[in-house]
Amino acid sequence: MLISLRGYDLLDELRIYNRVLSESEIQQLYQMNNQPSDNCWAIYENGSLHIPCVKVMGPFGDELHYEADMQYEPLSEPMSFQLTGAKPK
Repeated sequence: MLISLRGYDLLDELRIYNRVLSESEIQQLYQMNNQPSDNCWAIYENGSLHIPCVKVMGPFGDELHYEADMQYEPLSEPMSFQLTGAKPK
């Protein structure tokens, strides 16, 4: 969980894509007003990040669903994580 005493600099949402998004896709995501499901929150604790819901497009256009675990890279700038595990859901 990210906490800021200043009231800003908080991470509201994280999405990872396997490609560059077009400007129109970015605008569409920015203007969306949907909330993530209650069972799909990423959890950050003691340098470990667990992401329970990762959706990627497969090679034939099908949706593939995974959960992933990452580890914080200390002193990295910008803040970086290394993938430590992923498994299909």
